Amino acid sequence: MIFDHNVEPLKAARQRQALGLLRDSHTLYGLALATCATEAERESARYGLRQTARILARRDCPAEWILTRHFDDQSAEHQESSRKYYNRFEDFALSGVKVDKIADPNRIHFPYRHVFYSFSDEAQELEYVKTSFYRGFSTVMIKSDEWYTAENNIDEFIKYVDVVIYSYFSAEIAKYKKCIYIPLMFLMNGFLPPPDEQSEKYDRPASARPYTWSFMGGINKSSRKQMFDSMQAVPNGAHHLTMGWMTEDALAPRDYRTVMDNSVFVPCPAGWSNLESYRVWEALEAGCIPLVERREGYDYFSLALGNHPLPTFDCWDQVPGFIAGLDPSAVEGLRSTCSAWWKNYKLSLKDKIAAEMLKL
Repeated sequence: MIFDHNVEPLKAARQRQALGLLRDSHTLYGLALATCATEAERESARYGLRQTARILARRDCPAEWILTRHFDDQSAEHQESSRKYYNRFEDFALSGVKVDKIADPNRIHFPYRHVFYSFSDEAQELEYVKTSFYRGFSTVMIKSDEWYTAENNIDEFIKYVDVVIYSYFSAEIAKYKKCIYIPLMFLMNGFLPPPDEQSEKYDRPASARPYTWSFMGGINKSSRKQMFDSMQAVPNGAHHLTMGWMTEDALAPRDYRTVMDNSVFVPCPAGWSNLESYRVWEALEAGCIPLVERREGYDYFSLALGNHPLPTFDCWDQVPGFIAGLDPSAVEGLRSTCSAWWKNYKLSLKDKIAAEMLKL
């Protein structure tokens, strides 16, 4: 029996294999093949290499992915909100692969092909992906990182995951080909899809929209006061100012959607920490023209989206002149260009995610 040779590093390789640490074990079998003194020992190492390689190749594992959700430490209301967000995200981002879903509040499951949402505890998250990696499993992590804390340890945890789907664009994270940026287009502050789900029916031309522009939200952050003051020079606007994000004075989701459906331009100022906000994607979903910001030396949306048609400004006092300089046909041309670009971007993004996952 070729596994009777109780020598180092064969012993260490077997121990790690027994623990399910397949990548580590595979490496040690390779070391044993190069250093063992006898042919019998080398044959034992070859056997171990073949065995672990077979498992790591996942020839016998199921084709479908398993997505685990954790709802721990959340109120019942928050859990329901999370489920709606997760369902919307998963229906879009994972539509190109077969996925089964399980609840895993204690994070004890390690499927062969595993999709999971990132943790708030980065140390726990790192140990989790390490465990999955050393067992030879494929791992896709979904991560939201508004404050860019992941940049601090991206070089460490990226070694243990196969694909990262992340929101809030980061040049530091984007340098890794396995990281796929996805816009903040699912939660969107309770934003509702069209009633019959046929968005084309609600992709109304600019001439059928009574509001030249609209803004609904708070103006007590970043450049929002400047935006609001500048937009007063643009006629036929609609606004509903609130005390903050998702406060009691906010419009109901259906009313919010209705205003969007009747608007041509939607100014999308920065939030507290990021130039990206839900409003950009809400505007595109409603067939509007988002007006977005850039900072000196940092064109966030070009970096995140590549070549895009969204009008982009260094300061908000440039906007009234821009709008005034467009005749009705140019406005509708820009609106339809943004709408078509957005639909194509979403399709391309879904295909990209599916292609990366199907490689594994």
